[in-house]
Amino acid sequence: MTRPRRISGIAAAVAASLTAAACAGNTGGSTQTITAADPYPASKPPVTIKLWDGFSQGSENDAFNAMVATFEKAHPNIKVAVTGNINDTQIQQGIKGGGAQSPDVAVSFTTDDVGTYCSTGEWINLKQDLAAAQIDVAKTFPAPLVHYTQYQGDQCALPLENDAYGLYYNKTMLSAAGITAPPKTLSELQADALKLTVKNPDGSFKQIGFFPSFAYFEQVPGHFTSVFKLVWQTPTHNSDLANDPGFTAMVNWQKSFETAMLNQAPKSSGQQLTDYMNKAMAAGEFTSGQNPFETGAVAMSMDGEWRNANLKAETPNLSYGTAPFPTQDSDAASYGGGYLSGTVIGISSRSAHQDADWELAKYLTTNTDSLVTFANAIYNVPSTFAALASPKLTQDPNFQTFVRISADPNSMTTPASPNGGQYQQDAQSWLATWEAGQVSNLPSALAGLDQQIDKDTQAGSRPSGT
Repeated sequence: MTRPRRISGIAAAVAASLTAAACAGNTGGSTQTITAADPYPASKPPVTIKLWDGFSQGSENDAFNAMVATFEKAHPNIKVAVTGNINDTQIQQGIKGGGAQSPDVAVSFTTDDVGTYCSTGEWINLKQDLAAAQIDVAKTFPAPLVHYTQYQGDQCALPLENDAYGLYYNKTMLSAAGITAPPKTLSELQADALKLTVKNPDGSFKQIGFFPSFAYFEQVPGHFTSVFKLVWQTPTHNSDLANDPGFTAMVNWQKSFETAMLNQAPKSSGQQLTDYMNKAMAAGEFTSGQNPFETGAVAMSMDGEWRNANLKAETPNLSYGTAPFPTQDSDAASYGGGYLSGTVIGISSRSAHQDADWELAKYLTTNTDSLVTFANAIYNVPSTFAALASPKLTQDPNFQTFVRISADPNSMTTPASPNGGQYQQDAQSWLATWEAGQVSNLPSALAGLDQQIDKDTQAGSRPSGT
């Protein structure tokens, strides 16, 4: 699939401009009263509910609509009017506007907006619904998925499907360099990357083992949360990067990795590395067959499970493998985990048919056969333990890597925020100055970053374009 990812944080671009847009007032999560496991049985009159989603591509759109059709077949008195190609701004504006055109149920690709939906009360708290349906979220979904679908105890969303991040590696390149297995620790990653890097006599790059940069596509800081055990916030939701040893370890690792690559003979300049990366990324992440991993510009990279579908469709002869992303050397026991994010679903607090809405949301997020069929069609990881363990789920070894990452207890996600993950945008913009060598006092600079993040949270600033 080639649609833009609903990744936590910002897609790989350096120093994107920030825009401020006030969040809706904090009205708190509302809760409906549902006491029956089946709140809209066939004995109730026919009803039509409006479902908005972001699916737009033919295959994905078809697969999602087929999933909805199976629900309608099982619930003949509930008709679902589906509107696709909808973004979060439209969802939020639609709910605030109310009226006949407002969505009853919405599917969001932006995990980071869960904090907004919960804190504004735009999506209802589903805890009572879950209790009535006897759904224990801790036993149904992996812990990070429960974490990213709630905010301050308000379970206002449920995971529809899941994205897991790991390491992709070019088997042909590794074999040529005498590397027999993918790296499991960061020191192994660096050693292998240096073996796989090829330079011209003037120090410019012909091939690179791994881009040591947070500006490279999916290698945004949030996706390293599980690698460095990033905490991001205090229990009171204030930014705490200056006191987070993981964040300091992460930025120092990046700088050390980059320095080793530049100093490898023949020596290179930072500009030569930047030039090579910019050239490799010029076609974009999802231009058919032009991703740097597909062209051979890079031998190893962090990416999500969906890349398997791109590789199968665009470069079917590429010999590659997948593995969990390497851990810190001191944390080798946690190898196997990764960063998790994904698509979420919620029910509008303005809907007049919340009992029927819940039937739909419950089905889409917990029906095992439907989830597995959907996952196989769009090459995303399903979101429940039952679906992850289903023998009907594709057994492609490179895809199964991400299935295991999703179920691994060492996997993590980023915390929710009330302003669409602006804290990650701030961190990404700050890291651009770090990589440019413009930071002289790291503790002081991180303290300043914390202040900026807290200021933006209070002001309601949101990531550019949202």
